[in-house]
Amino acid sequence: MSSVQSSHYRSTKSPVLLTQPLYNGGDNKLELSGKGLLIDKDLPDNAEDTLLQKHQPTRNSMPENIVPTTNITSGRKQCPFKLPTSCQDNICHGSLMEKPGSVVGGTDRSTAEIWAEADEYIREYYQENKLPNEQRDLRLNEIQKLILDKGYYTHTYNELSFGVKTAWRNSRRCVMRSQWSALFLCRFIPIFHFVTRNVIQTIDRRDVTTSEEMLDACFDHLRVGHNAGRIRPTMTIFPQKLPGRTGPRIWNHQLTRYAAYRLPDGTIIGDSANLELTDVAIRQGWTPKYGRWDILPLIVSAEGEAPTWRDVPEDCYKEVKISHPTLPWFEELDLQWTDHPPVSAFVITIGGVDYCAAPFSGWYLGTEVAARNLGDEHRYNALPEIATRLGLPMNNRSLWRDRAVVELNHAILYSFDKAKVTIIDHHSASDSFVAHYEKEIKTRGHCPADWVWLTPPSSSSTTTIFHQEMYSYLCKPAVIPLSEKPWDTYFRETGIDYRPTTSHLTPITPEENEDRIILAYGTETGTSERYTKKFHKYLRSRMPTVQMALVGLDDLELSDLQGIVCIVTSSFGEGEPPSNAIQFRDKLNHAVTGKSGFSLLNFRYAVLGLGSTNYTETYQNFPRLIDRSLASLKARRIIPLGELDDCDAAGSEDIFENWIKTLAIAIEVGTESTDIEPADSKPSFAQTIDKFRTYQDVKLSRSKPTFSSLGRDTYHVELATCNGSHFKYLEGDHISILPNSTEEQLELVQDFVRMWGQQIINNDTVSTIINCYVDLNIALTSHSLLQKPNLVKEDELSNLIRSLPLKSPRMFSISSSPAYHPSILHIAIARLEHGQLSVPLTSILNEGELTPTFQAVIRTSTFHLPEDLGVPVILVGCGTGVGPLRGMMHGRLAALKGSSDELFRGPIVCFTGFRAPQEHFYLAEFTEEAKAGRISHYPAYSRFDNQSSHVGDLMYVHSTEVAKLLGKGGVIFICGSHVVRGNVEEALLKIGQKELGLSEEYAQDYLTRLKRERRFMSSTYSRTH
Repeated sequence: MSSVQSSHYRSTKSPVLLTQPLYNGGDNKLELSGKGLLIDKDLPDNAEDTLLQKHQPTRNSMPENIVPTTNITSGRKQCPFKLPTSCQDNICHGSLMEKPGSVVGGTDRSTAEIWAEADEYIREYYQENKLPNEQRDLRLNEIQKLILDKGYYTHTYNELSFGVKTAWRNSRRCVMRSQWSALFLCRFIPIFHFVTRNVIQTIDRRDVTTSEEMLDACFDHLRVGHNAGRIRPTMTIFPQKLPGRTGPRIWNHQLTRYAAYRLPDGTIIGDSANLELTDVAIRQGWTPKYGRWDILPLIVSAEGEAPTWRDVPEDCYKEVKISHPTLPWFEELDLQWTDHPPVSAFVITIGGVDYCAAPFSGWYLGTEVAARNLGDEHRYNALPEIATRLGLPMNNRSLWRDRAVVELNHAILYSFDKAKVTIIDHHSASDSFVAHYEKEIKTRGHCPADWVWLTPPSSSSTTTIFHQEMYSYLCKPAVIPLSEKPWDTYFRETGIDYRPTTSHLTPITPEENEDRIILAYGTETGTSERYTKKFHKYLRSRMPTVQMALVGLDDLELSDLQGIVCIVTSSFGEGEPPSNAIQFRDKLNHAVTGKSGFSLLNFRYAVLGLGSTNYTETYQNFPRLIDRSLASLKARRIIPLGELDDCDAAGSEDIFENWIKTLAIAIEVGTESTDIEPADSKPSFAQTIDKFRTYQDVKLSRSKPTFSSLGRDTYHVELATCNGSHFKYLEGDHISILPNSTEEQLELVQDFVRMWGQQIINNDTVSTIINCYVDLNIALTSHSLLQKPNLVKEDELSNLIRSLPLKSPRMFSISSSPAYHPSILHIAIARLEHGQLSVPLTSILNEGELTPTFQAVIRTSTFHLPEDLGVPVILVGCGTGVGPLRGMMHGRLAALKGSSDELFRGPIVCFTGFRAPQEHFYLAEFTEEAKAGRISHYPAYSRFDNQSSHVGDLMYVHSTEVAKLLGKGGVIFICGSHVVRGNVEEALLKIGQKELGLSEEYAQDYLTRLKRERRFMSSTYSRTH
């Protein structure tokens, strides 16, 4: 709304901030931001009219502080009206894609707001169409009565027709709106629509009441717009949103879009922009095809109805296969696109009435398909393959992206012309808009235009629009975005869980996990991630059957590493890790400097570093640290560390190509690096045995089942030392336990032990080594001599024993606090059917039975509570991940109890997640502490009482509290699967936008800062015990 109030809103009360319409020569409604004018209601009757005249810009007078826009190429100046934008004092928002405070549609408004916009629009309608004022006043009286009685009014046929035209005219992001006046409203689909070419039509379908009717109308809309390839701009208007209701919604961003599928290894097939919509479609019952070009079903919901979907009939669209006039290999790229963009994710707002379902079809701009849909890295990312086919070196100096996108744009225009489908090039569109802009300035004094959206993404400076200055502001009637995605609205109102699912994908089993390749990246600017994705694509082409996963370095858990890990990372700042690798660095340092005997014998690795020799003192600091640390932890290097230098772009590309090829070959043939290393860094049998000696004997004190259902058994397990001493640990630490050999396995080697058991090797008897340290699960199948002791010669015994595979310890998060349980250590375990450790650890002790014993050692972590008791803590956990949070809760409560400083006690807020309350094995403890007022506890249940919520949902519900605690320096601790951490990150991003008013980009920066300040701590686990 503008900052001046029109004369028909008066009151005798105190001064108020007026935010009603400002009328200009064209009587267009201008949505303006600013401080407004304070007008005293007790002023004389003509005072307000005087103010209107004083602040009313005219076509012939230029406001003092408004600069004329200029066409830089021609030098012509245009003088628009004074039109405030969303910019603030000293802050320009002009370059933002989404402006702060932008008006959105689909929300309820007060009757006063509806009446104000209705009054202004009807006056504009009657003035622009030169209709009698008497008829206008009668219509305004009728509308006012309707709004007072029902809270809304409906447009006549002609009012809607004019409103739709004007909304298109005012659409600041549309480059082809010069045809706005030709928009034709019809009450039916004309039988001549397949033969006419120049009619631009709006189809009035406000009669539709069901979702099935909506689908039929949408498909009719597609047929009209498609027009056998001769695209005709077409709009269909469905019923308006009524107060207190949602109104009809079209769930698809466009009526025809390609699906996207994220596979278990992280690969995305299809158009990644539609990942969420594809997941929603699958949840609605659509069967995915897992193709690269699968048209998504159309999902709609009429007022008061559940969503309904149908596959889009083939006669509603045409797919254009992309080829090139001079490059025959272009067809081999398997590129295509639909014939036109039937956009549907917006609202038409006219005179206080919102039409939330109003699909619009136009024709494509060539660069929209080439540079954005097919060329963007986060979409189909076609440019690298095109550049490779063109023989271009993949470095910035070659301008390979620029040259590839030009050829792709050329191919798009050629292919659409060849298929006889309407499309416009960016130069013609630019010329058309600049002419339209100048015409609008002359005829009505202004033209809302968003330069960021209108300027084409390719060859921008060669187009006329690039050199045209313009102002961006909202002018109603208008095209505005929905307040939220339709499925967000539906699922929020119904309480149905809609979190992304991978249930339709084949899960990776623990056995497959041991053989897969993990590609991990540490990145600050995205470069390392891009290199990793290129490497991933190359590996998949050579090893299509191997399971692979793409992850950030912070998502790696050292205790879970198996198989092969390939790391690509840069350094940041003064040789520090990038923001998504800080926690990995800390874990690595802790493992190297700790005394727990942690080793990584079970996996192989390779590291590629990115850096710049401009920074000689810190060049490749972090990649070298990783390579050195992993080697010291006994991991096996596959090939030497690779180093790329930004100062030698061409050379770096060659190094990268050679490095990934060498690594791929080494992986395939199973070789390892022969780099010379310090002797003491080599993995040795003796060193491993020496570290096993640091383990102490512990016994199972108690095992209590907490929940059992369909193989999802969980247990509360208590351990004690065999010598009666206390465990020494902090809340958040782990316990590493060696699995015991089974009685059956020991029986199979008893003859070998009987014959050779007293021999001494590395200061231990052979009996101790085999019974305590050797992994008989593997050794019995790989070393047949263990069952044939008579064939072993004494001089060969030492070599045989040293070649045996040693046990791999399993690590568990500790669920207790030494302050609460000084002599007993607790862990929460999910029992696996054939788990080497989870089965014996969850044994129910019967009277008279021998107590199971194990060898274990405490491993310290960085997952510790802040020492300052005044720092607020937010504990978030799901499943067995709630266990360590329980220990942290106990530890903090014990510390607070012993503190005499009552004024500085940081709050404790807990978010826990389970499927149902009966699975929450520590629910009673959390509830008791919450009732006593010592903590706040918010449990989330994903499958309970026909409702579904997750910890991230609850965090967002309590966003004000979370933001307040983080604002006071609070620390958030997350324990659970990688999915839980992702959900929490997503919730924090939303909270930052909602509570702190951050943009999406700044919210991401805020999350990054929390991680850098070690105020976002996570500990993830996997079920491999």
